[in-house]
Amino acid sequence: MKPTSTTSERPYAVVFPDASWGNTLFSDQLSPIAAKHPVRWVTNNPQRALAGAPSNVTAISTDELHHMDWSQATAFVLHPCWAATVLPLRPRLLGAWTSGSAGEDQLEASWRGRLAGEASFVLTLSEPYYLDLSFRRDNVFVLDGADETSDWFASQAGLWAADGTDPLPLCRLQRQRREAAYRERLSETGGSSTLMFYRSVYLYLLGDAVGAERELLGAFEQAVLQGDEHALDGIYRFRSALLASQGKLESAVQAYEATAITAVERANAEELRRRLVHGERSLVTVMLLRLNDDHREAASRLERLLNELIVDTGESIVPMDGDKSADQMLSAESKWKVEEVHAGELGRSKHEQAAQAMTARRLLIDSLLQAGCVRRASQWFESNTIQTARDRTDYELLQGTALLLNGSRREAILSFLRATELRQDAIGALTELALLDAAVKRLADGGTATLK
Repeated sequence: MKPTSTTSERPYAVVFPDASWGNTLFSDQLSPIAAKHPVRWVTNNPQRALAGAPSNVTAISTDELHHMDWSQATAFVLHPCWAATVLPLRPRLLGAWTSGSAGEDQLEASWRGRLAGEASFVLTLSEPYYLDLSFRRDNVFVLDGADETSDWFASQAGLWAADGTDPLPLCRLQRQRREAAYRERLSETGGSSTLMFYRSVYLYLLGDAVGAERELLGAFEQAVLQGDEHALDGIYRFRSALLASQGKLESAVQAYEATAITAVERANAEELRRRLVHGERSLVTVMLLRLNDDHREAASRLERLLNELIVDTGESIVPMDGDKSADQMLSAESKWKVEEVHAGELGRSKHEQAAQAMTARRLLIDSLLQAGCVRRASQWFESNTIQTARDRTDYELLQGTALLLNGSRREAILSFLRATELRQDAIGALTELALLDAAVKRLADGGTATLK
């Protein structure tokens, strides 16, 4: 049963398009929404953009966007180049709809990740991209035509959002259905390493690490029998994440070591073993998750770990104010608590705690950036840890992008300029901004973002 909307006023949808109504990839998903709600289509060329659109779909110009009541609006963003336009408006809900990553240029790829990380929910037409996103964030849906019930959940997500209701409860239901669909296919076709691996991934996303491990081992066995040369690194390695999520760290590290072929992988294995010997179990867990691309769970665990490193005043070091950086939340006199939090892991010297916190913070920032959560990542960046010109450049670029997404365009440009003064190739951020503006102009004119 769908939760009741918290507002008595009629919600409406605002579409930031990928093309004109007649050429959008999402007309089938938008039509049911337009049948229930007024839809405003962002365009400066209504005649071109809305040819053939239902009467309930009306135009709104880019100049009018700042005069709307966004507390009643759900934004459906169909192209990533709109990200810096829509995020500062702070709509009640923001849905990022994307076909996936195929055929996009570098500008689209860069902003697709940022939009997906900052949106309230994401809908995609590609299962591989859906699974990739599911390892980076929650509230992701796929509509790929593979299963009717699964597609129904994805369609309902759009309708719920248009009604002003967060579709998050539907996310787990769709995962359950897709896992069941793979189970049904396996019962019909017999053992298939690909199907078994996919089912293992869905079981893991549903929180059943034990069932996922069992299915994964079956997939690995089938892959070996079929002579799959990627059976070890492409399938078996995932077992290290499954074991780590169960707290079986010794076995998890061994599983990763068994798949370590390259020099980088062997170095990773040595670091895991060293940290495990030193009792840094929380860091070993998140490192294994990250090595398996699970940045969603890794970031969640890292934030909890950092929040457990409490200053003597009792103040959490997790940044609670979006306008403050993490280093502003700590006074110079703050001392690390030395009481045990993880069975001795955090009860070491203040120096060891500080070193562990620095590593955790660095990993957290990277996982947040991998997930596209630029603004959250910028809050965790400590300016007082910057040691090199490259570090300062990266800091300015990150702050500039976060400022842009918050609507502070002038301050963002100043950050990009400071980065360019430090490193000439950082001028790419300013070039990208100009390309982004041009893409938005083409989209608002009823065309596509690129000149293809």
